[in-house]
Amino acid sequence: MFKKIIQKIGKLKARFKPYEEELLLGMDIETLLKDPYKNDKIKVLLVENDAKLQDLSQEYHTQMNNFIIVERVRMSDIVTKDTIQSLCKQLSELKVSVKEAEEKNVQAKSRENPHIRSVSKDIAKAIKVLKEHETNQNMVKKDLDILEGEKQSLLFHFTNLRRALSFLKYFMLLLVFITLIVGIVLSTLLIVYNRNVFLPSLISIVTISFLFLWGFVFRRYCVHEIEKNQRLQERAVKLINKTKLKFIRNQQLLDFEYEKYQVNSSEVLELRYEHYLDAQQQQRNYDHINRTMRNLSMDIEDTMNKIQIENASFVIKNAEYFATDKGIDRLYEKHHENRERIQKELKKLEHEKEVLENLLTK
Repeated sequence: MFKKIIQKIGKLKARFKPYEEELLLGMDIETLLKDPYKNDKIKVLLVENDAKLQDLSQEYHTQMNNFIIVERVRMSDIVTKDTIQSLCKQLSELKVSVKEAEEKNVQAKSRENPHIRSVSKDIAKAIKVLKEHETNQNMVKKDLDILEGEKQSLLFHFTNLRRALSFLKYFMLLLVFITLIVGIVLSTLLIVYNRNVFLPSLISIVTISFLFLWGFVFRRYCVHEIEKNQRLQERAVKLINKTKLKFIRNQQLLDFEYEKYQVNSSEVLELRYEHYLDAQQQQRNYDHINRTMRNLSMDIEDTMNKIQIENASFVIKNAEYFATDKGIDRLYEKHHENRERIQKELKKLEHEKEVLENLLTK
């Protein structure tokens, strides 16, 4: 009777035989046992299993330490817990701010001109001086354009006066020729035909005299205007030469400043200087946030030391969770689940190792 009971128990054990003993690491055990190189394969599997066990043990150790930290924070007194939550809340907010500050800092540095940093000492004064020189140069350009326009106007007027003198010359010759013809005609009428030519002679004399007088006055006027025009042209040429010299000196000074700061105008220099100042400001903001984060991290470490936790890096890394009670509970549940998962995996690997060692002896 007892023999039958023992046989039934054996059948039940065979029926409920663990999965790993029938199928190990994706390989059938019976097939593995029949393999002539089974010992070599099992040794390789044992080495891989030991490596996995070592890695998983380290992970389990780390997980347990983190779980203890969460549990101690969770079970700490109200004052300590509030202090940790307040510090972690500030730190989590700064983590967001530091990312934005870092992006702005990178963008500002990408816009910054490297050369401006080397000449930034007196650049504000240089911008002011450069603007004054550019304004002065623009005024000189306008004066030069005005003088050139006046010179062209004088040349045009001078040309017209010369043409008027030429016209007057031919007009006076024509008038002399007409006077001779009129004299001959009137003399012929008087001498040959014995006609009364008093009235035509009087009209001719008055007309020709007026025309000669007008020609004389107009010529004097043209000569006077030509002399005046020449004096004005000489004055305009002198002013143009002086203005050109002033323009050249100003341009040389501007070229020197442009070459020194590697720009082509004060506007470009001012824009690059603004980018430089913005980059400096963004760098200061980024450094300030980092210093604040370091100070908060030190305060968290000091607070964690009060509850006998030396390694506060886990709390600093997960500051978002430790900022609220709900976050701490979620982190506690998360690590509790991870711990149970790793325990199961460890048991599984240990069981596989035991099976492999048993198979190695068969």
